[in-house]
Amino acid sequence: MRLLVTGGSGFLGGYVLREAARRGHETVGLARSTAAARAVAGRGAQPVTGDLDAAAELAGVFAAARCDALVNLASLGFGHGPAIVAAARQAGMRRAIFVSSTAVTTTLAAPTKRVRLAAEQCIRDSGLDWTILRPTMIYGAPGDRNLSRLLALLARAPMLPVPGGGRHLQQPVLVADVADAVLAAADLGYAPRPFAVGMRAEAQAMGLAP
Repeated sequence: MRLLVTGGSGFLGGYVLREAARRGHETVGLARSTAAARAVAGRGAQPVTGDLDAAAELAGVFAAARCDALVNLASLGFGHGPAIVAAARQAGMRRAIFVSSTAVTTTLAAPTKRVRLAAEQCIRDSGLDWTILRPTMIYGAPGDRNLSRLLALLARAPMLPVPGGGRHLQQPVLVADVADAVLAAADLGYAPRPFAVGMRAEAQAMGLAP
């Protein structure tokens, strides 16, 4: 399968592109800079110049990539969701996998929650054969934005306050497992329901992960 991947130069993107190559997929990685192009090329993808902020140009970029499916790893929290959906439709792509976040279920007034939820609704209404994945806190290598920061803080602080008296559940998910679920969804070639799945028990229950 030939996959168009957005966000391929990011943390999760590296795992998805390398695992896709291992599985025999062809991948095209959207890259907005020469540094991003080098990153996706080094991970086994063919870089294609494109910028999610240039919405009017995306459809042409997506069409030129000639891919079977879209794998959107780029954050939905920056307002790019509608432009990505529109470009995929105009390019004639049918299958699309979008990585969102369990942050949309928070009771906190997170500034991107409204933007992410609007993007998810746009995806549902798109007519695409779509799957939305909502991973929890992703970890798995030095430099991740979650556990690496916590471990660095623990190395410097003799005591770390725990909010909520330790009663709040934390469900970190290994980055390799997220990449596996993303590609398992792409391999299915259709969108199972319900439309959005978490990681990992839900993915296993739906046959998206071993």
